[in-house]
Amino acid sequence: MTEVNNLQVKVESPISEGSFTGVSSEIKQAVESGDTMGLMKKLYAEKIAKDPKASCPSCGGRPIGKKVCEICGAGKSIEKIDYFRLENEGVLEKLYIPEDFTRDTYDKNVLLQAKEHLKDNPSFVGFLEKLDRLMTFVGRGGKLESSLFISAPSGFGKEHFVYTLLCIALEKGMTVFPYIDLAEAESLITSYESGSPKDDIRQAIQFTDLEMYEADLCILKVQHSNNGHAYKTALNIIDKRARRGKSTVIVSRYNIRYFAMLDNFKEIEGIIDPNSKRPKNLKVIEFTK
Repeated sequence: MTEVNNLQVKVESPISEGSFTGVSSEIKQAVESGDTMGLMKKLYAEKIAKDPKASCPSCGGRPIGKKVCEICGAGKSIEKIDYFRLENEGVLEKLYIPEDFTRDTYDKNVLLQAKEHLKDNPSFVGFLEKLDRLMTFVGRGGKLESSLFISAPSGFGKEHFVYTLLCIALEKGMTVFPYIDLAEAESLITSYESGSPKDDIRQAIQFTDLEMYEADLCILKVQHSNNGHAYKTALNIIDKRARRGKSTVIVSRYNIRYFAMLDNFKEIEGIIDPNSKRPKNLKVIEFTK
């Protein structure tokens, strides 16, 4: 029994024809050549093929510090998105993804360099690592199990992250709703529920309210002119999507307490659950300076 990065692999010696019964030829070749790293990658690839949510046998999807896991690639930004194909299909324009965001992907290391004074801040580093794991998860084709509230001050890469995540989801064949704010989402909902086909909002946003509820990935922004009632729209959308088995992502420059400050019935507080795997519940990923 040989242990490779905490993964136990049974290797019989000397190697015989019967040693690899039920094992793929790729893994057999890796063992025979002594390529333990290659073996780990093969085993992980086979796990992912069976279950896209499978954890990495080396890092568990959580590389330490700024390291990049050599097995699953966690900690490394997505290097290539086929923007050319998406542009030719008119997808980026329809989703209102600005041209400035279509030539390079979100990279936590770039943000770490820009915010060097925070490199030893555990809250900041933890925030970036959570976003990185989220990108890795979606990049594997995984679908969110719980809803998310992501908040950080202006200038901390939130929009860059969102547009990259939307493109990654598109590359994985997921249906995506455009990144609009909660005020726009509320106007769109009202337009369809009141049966007003000539509303300007319908002309501006070429998606229906049902498409918002049914998209695999729906990320909505808390508008800058937050009047304290945006949480009601968020609750409404989270509920409608949850009944369809879909999670919702809310992105905000305001922390969760400020966002829900007028929530006298504590409905937002009532759905926050850091351990939940239900779309109805909310996990908070937050950095506050």
